[in-house]
Amino acid sequence: MASQNNRHDDDDNRPSSRANLAGIAVAIVVALVAVWLVFYLQKQRAIEDCINSGRRDCVPLDTSN
Repeated sequence: MASQNNRHDDDDNRPSSRANLAGIAVAIVVALVAVWLVFYLQKQRAIEDCINSGRRDCVPLDTSN
């Protein structure tokens, strides 16, 4: 009888595959946001460096309006 209780406890402690997939999906989303943020910050830093050097043509302006 003790072996049946132990087997039941093992089933309760085993993570479900949906929870694993959800965790992987969240990790992928966080990684993609982090990569986007790194590229965005690099672009902003380049613009700021350009402006700090005294240049005025750092960001192209949309004059089509």
